[in-house]
Amino acid sequence: MTTTRLDHDGWHLRFAAMASDCEIVVAGQDAPAHQAAHAAMAEVRRIEARYSRYRKDSVVSRINAAAGTDTVQSSDGYTLA
Repeated sequence: MTTTRLDHDGWHLRFAAMASDCEIVVAGQDAPAHQAAHAAMAEVRRIEARYSRYRKDSVVSRINAAAGTDTVQSSDGYTLA
């Protein structure tokens, strides 16, 4: 669940990612600050999806599943061993 709050400090976004409670605070009360806060949260979620060892579709899980017996192709074209 994501909560968004605007106060005198700016935008506060609270959400769960990487098995943790996360909070992003962006100074400013305008639309660009709000968009920046959501862009930062989207980047955290992108990193989590790619590198989480708890997600079967992550590159880390694919490397672990290969157990040193095969290479793994990442979504950005890198070959990982």
